[in-house]
Amino acid sequence: MHGIAPYLVKVLDSENIQQDLWNINGTSLVNYLRDIYFKNILGVSKTTQEPASGQVGKNYILEEVFEASEHAVAGKFSTGEFGYEADIFDNEAKKYTGKREKQESTMLPFFCCFYAPKSENELERMKGVLLLSRFNNFGIRSVVLPDLIASFESAFPGLRLDIAKVVPTTFVNAVLKGSEIKKIRLTTNKLPEGYRNVLVPNDYDNVYEVETILKPRPRTFFSKPSWMSSLMYGVPLNTIITLPDAEVTKLKVEISRGGGRTRTINIADVHRMAANIEIENPDINARNHIKEECWMKEADLLADDYFLELGLNLPAWSNSVNVYKYPVEELPSLWEPSLRSA
Repeated sequence: MHGIAPYLVKVLDSENIQQDLWNINGTSLVNYLRDIYFKNILGVSKTTQEPASGQVGKNYILEEVFEASEHAVAGKFSTGEFGYEADIFDNEAKKYTGKREKQESTMLPFFCCFYAPKSENELERMKGVLLLSRFNNFGIRSVVLPDLIASFESAFPGLRLDIAKVVPTTFVNAVLKGSEIKKIRLTTNKLPEGYRNVLVPNDYDNVYEVETILKPRPRTFFSKPSWMSSLMYGVPLNTIITLPDAEVTKLKVEISRGGGRTRTINIADVHRMAANIEIENPDINARNHIKEECWMKEADLLADDYFLELGLNLPAWSNSVNVYKYPVEELPSLWEPSLRSA
């Protein structure tokens, strides 16, 4: 599963007063990220957690910075874990073919894009959105963001970079507005009583998760997003939907935006509204990773929805997957010439 995790970004002073993202000590947050922070860490392997007994090490590399509009900055990180040995098994040959050493990391690619429209209204210039890619249960928030926050606060003493973990209500409203719910996916950690006739009794306790898919009829209660909005204000899910003898632990909702566009909102925990957006039918490359242009397109559309909900006049995003060329000496490659594949 490929997805997008959205975060609200603010800059606060020592009295928690929000700052203009386009006037931070004479520069902007977009320019700081592209021209200072990204430039300084490009191609540098950074260890964010040292390996220890019973604990893996974590590292990341900013591999590329992409060309973007003046209102955004985008890049590709690779992150991995190290500090332990692991045998490598070939699932086609059905045999072990090698071993990963303690100092080696298996690096996975992730994308990020920060958006901050330069509005004429100073209050509107205080809002920014950071979108981070996800792959199955993997993400980069806990690996990359602590260093970013520390670097920003070192560069701008007295200011604090606040990156909210929980999606604000306006973001969820933006995703739901004008949409129709096509599927509701409910996950439970035990087999509901009504499903037990599909298994023999000895298998009841072998069920780890059960997903129930509901397809509401058009123009009925569950096809409209209003019941989803009520979750944001603390209404318990079990007062809206219940399954016999089984507590719903996870909720996903597939919505249609019209024009053939669909989105899946993945609410990791039914007790808090922190939605990750799944990318439906992603365009995959030969390495089975989502293509840069596919992720960027979805991110741009998601940012559009959020800022339109806030009533901002959007600039034309022109984010691309062309690599941004810094006017500095070429950095040494981290790759042996024979190792990197397209």
